[in-house]
Amino acid sequence: MLQWFDDAERCALKGWPDLKADVHRTFELQRLFARRSILRLNYLRKCDPARLGAAKSLSELSHLTYDGFTDEDDRAAAREVVSYGALQSEITRLSTMMPAPIDGPLEALQSDPECIACATRSGGSLTP
Repeated sequence: MLQWFDDAERCALKGWPDLKADVHRTFELQRLFARRSILRLNYLRKCDPARLGAAKSLSELSHLTYDGFTDEDDRAAAREVVSYGALQSEITRLSTMMPAPIDGPLEALQSDPECIACATRSGGSLTP
Protein backbone atom coordinates (compact mmCIF):
# COMPACT_ATOMS: atom_id res chain seq x y z
CA MET A 1 0.00 0.00 0.00
CA LEU A 2 2.74 2.48 0.87
CA GLN A 3 4.27 1.95 -2.61
CA TRP A 4 1.20 3.68 -4.02
CA PHE A 5 2.19 6.86 -2.15
CA ASP A 6 5.62 6.76 -3.83
CA ASP A 7 4.04 6.48 -7.28
CA ALA A 8 1.50 9.20 -6.57
CA GLU A 9 4.18 11.51 -5.14
CA ARG A 10 6.33 11.09 -8.25
CA CYS A 11 3.34 11.98 -10.43
CA ALA A 12 2.40 14.96 -8.26
CA LEU A 13 5.92 16.33 -8.52
CA LYS A 14 5.47 16.45 -12.29
CA GLY A 15 2.55 18.80 -11.77
CA TRP A 16 4.15 20.90 -9.04
CA PRO A 17 7.94 20.74 -9.47
CA ASP A 18 8.31 24.15 -7.82
CA LEU A 19 6.54 22.88 -4.70
CA LYS A 20 8.72 19.82 -4.14
CA ALA A 21 9.08 20.29 -0.37
CA ASP A 22 5.34 20.80 0.18
CA VAL A 23 4.39 17.86 -2.04
CA HIS A 24 6.91 15.61 -0.31
CA ARG A 25 5.69 16.71 3.15
CA THR A 26 2.06 16.04 2.16
CA PHE A 27 2.82 12.53 0.95
CA GLU A 28 5.07 11.83 3.92
CA LEU A 29 2.18 12.78 6.21
CA GLN A 30 -0.05 10.31 4.37
CA ARG A 31 2.57 7.58 4.83
CA LEU A 32 2.78 8.42 8.55
CA PHE A 33 -1.01 8.35 8.92
CA ALA A 34 -1.07 4.88 7.33
CA ARG A 35 1.69 3.66 9.67
CA ARG A 36 -0.13 5.18 12.64
CA SER A 37 -3.28 3.27 11.72
CA ILE A 38 -1.28 0.05 11.69
CA LEU A 39 0.22 0.85 15.10
CA ARG A 40 -3.22 1.70 16.45
CA LEU A 41 -4.56 -1.65 15.25
CA ASN A 42 -1.61 -3.38 16.90
CA TYR A 43 -2.30 -1.50 20.13
CA LEU A 44 -5.98 -2.47 20.07
CA ARG A 45 -5.11 -6.10 19.32
CA LYS A 46 -2.77 -6.17 22.33
CA CYS A 47 -4.64 -4.02 24.85
CA ASP A 48 -8.30 -3.99 23.84
CA PRO A 49 -9.03 -7.11 21.76
CA ALA A 50 -12.75 -7.03 22.62
CA ARG A 51 -13.12 -3.55 21.11
CA LEU A 52 -11.19 -4.60 18.03
CA GLY A 53 -13.19 -7.83 17.75
CA ALA A 54 -16.44 -5.89 17.79
CA ALA A 55 -15.57 -4.27 14.46
CA LYS A 56 -17.41 -6.15 11.72
CA SER A 57 -16.37 -4.16 8.63
CA LEU A 58 -13.49 -2.17 7.19
CA SER A 59 -15.39 1.04 7.80
CA GLU A 60 -15.71 0.13 11.48
CA LEU A 61 -11.98 -0.63 11.64
CA SER A 62 -11.26 2.69 9.96
CA HIS A 63 -13.44 4.46 12.53
CA LEU A 64 -11.57 2.71 15.37
CA THR A 65 -8.20 3.91 14.08
CA TYR A 66 -9.25 7.47 13.20
CA ASP A 67 -12.23 9.24 14.77
CA GLY A 68 -12.86 6.53 17.34
CA PHE A 69 -9.29 6.60 18.67
CA THR A 70 -9.50 8.94 21.65
CA ASP A 71 -6.85 11.11 23.31
CA GLU A 72 -6.77 8.54 26.10
CA ASP A 73 -6.13 5.83 23.50
CA ASP A 74 -3.28 7.94 22.09
CA ARG A 75 -1.63 8.27 25.49
CA ALA A 76 -2.01 4.56 26.20
CA ALA A 77 -0.67 3.60 22.76
CA ALA A 78 2.36 5.84 23.33
CA ARG A 79 3.06 3.91 26.55
CA GLU A 80 2.45 0.45 25.06
CA VAL A 81 3.83 0.72 21.50
CA VAL A 82 7.48 1.70 21.34
CA SER A 83 7.46 3.73 18.11
CA TYR A 84 4.02 5.31 18.52
CA GLY A 85 5.09 8.44 20.40
CA ALA A 86 7.86 9.28 17.93
CA LEU A 87 5.50 8.77 15.00
CA GLN A 88 2.89 11.07 16.60
CA SER A 89 5.58 13.72 17.18
CA GLU A 90 6.63 13.56 13.53
CA ILE A 91 3.00 13.89 12.39
CA THR A 92 2.59 16.95 14.62
CA ARG A 93 5.84 18.49 13.37
CA LEU A 94 4.99 18.03 9.68
CA SER A 95 1.37 19.09 10.17
CA THR A 96 2.35 22.47 11.60
CA MET A 97 4.48 23.49 8.60
CA MET A 98 2.73 25.95 6.32
CA PRO A 99 2.37 24.85 2.69
CA ALA A 100 2.84 27.18 -0.23
CA PRO A 101 -0.34 28.20 -2.07
CA ILE A 102 -1.19 25.81 -4.94
CA ASP A 103 -3.22 26.74 -7.98
CA GLY A 104 -3.42 25.61 -11.57
CA PRO A 105 -1.00 22.69 -12.07
CA LEU A 106 -3.65 20.05 -11.40
CA GLU A 107 -4.82 20.20 -15.03
CA ALA A 108 -1.32 19.33 -16.28
CA LEU A 109 -1.11 16.50 -13.78
CA GLN A 110 -4.48 15.12 -14.85
CA SER A 111 -3.32 14.88 -18.47
CA ASP A 112 0.07 13.28 -17.73
CA PRO A 113 0.18 9.69 -19.12
CA GLU A 114 2.18 8.30 -16.17
CA CYS A 115 -0.21 9.80 -13.65
CA ILE A 116 -3.23 8.53 -15.56
CA ALA A 117 -1.67 5.04 -15.63
CA CYS A 118 -0.97 5.22 -11.88
CA ALA A 119 -4.55 6.23 -11.14
CA THR A 120 -5.89 3.49 -13.40
CA ARG A 121 -3.71 0.83 -11.70
CA SER A 122 -4.97 1.93 -8.29
CA GLY A 123 -8.60 1.95 -9.43
CA GLY A 124 -8.85 5.66 -8.76
CA SER A 125 -9.25 8.83 -10.72
CA LEU A 126 -7.34 12.08 -11.03
CA THR A 127 -10.51 14.13 -11.18
CA PRO A 128 -12.07 15.53 -8.02
